Amino acid sequence: MRRAGINTTGYKRYYGDVEIPFPKATMRKVACVTRNVHPIEGYQAICSIEDDLVYAIVSDEYKLVQHQEVLDVVSQICLEHPEWGKPERTVWLSPNGARKKASWRFPEVEFEIKPGDVVNPTIEAFSSFDTTLAQHLTLGGFRLVCTNGMIIGKMLAEYK
Repeated sequence: MRRAGINTTGYKRYYGDVEIPFPKATMRKVACVTRNVHPIEGYQAICSIEDDLVYAIVSDEYKLVQHQEVLDVVSQICLEHPEWGKPERTVWLSPNGARKKASWRFPEVEFEIKPGDVVNPTIEAFSSFDTTLAQHLTLGGFRLVCTNGMIIGKMLAEYK
């Protein structure tokens, strides 16, 4: 079974409901500069507002989703299901803030993979400003998740 994976070595890790210093990204026009500025039609740059770091060049039809928006949506889903209990949230953020992985584990709920092999349901969310990760949400009971995307467990739902 394959799904999105991410090697979080070197990433900053945040536990619980702490405020995370996500970079604010925006879309900016792209141009070629020789003697004059020549706008390049059909493309925009995804940039950090704070330090003008360019994450990627994308089509002008690309929809930019902020990292915090994803956390807010999943947190709202968790609130709508109090029977799952209070989740333990962990967020990984790459050094330049371009890539994010977030995980919500529900320790009060047990999910049996096979007799005697019990795991807790988990929601995982992946996204990036540099376009290396698609917007991806998974829900399941995972025993092991490899950096190459392979998992041992049960996938219950997936959104990409």
